[in-house]
Amino acid sequence: MIGLPLPYLQARFGNCTVAGVLDNGVGVDNEEQGRIIAVCRDPASGWAAAWPRFQHFD
Repeated sequence: MIGLPLPYLQARFGNCTVAGVLDNGVGVDNEEQGRIIAVCRDPASGWAAAWPRFQHFD
């Protein structure tokens, strides 16, 4: 997951850890710059129910 608050994710998954922070390397500010990259496993509701809630298309 990218950009969602860690406490929000931890409440919805059995395990979430921060794998890194996005940095475009050139100091250009955008909506993702500085956001966390989280690796999350074991969704509390199962993947079939969880996935539609995390999709983002805009």
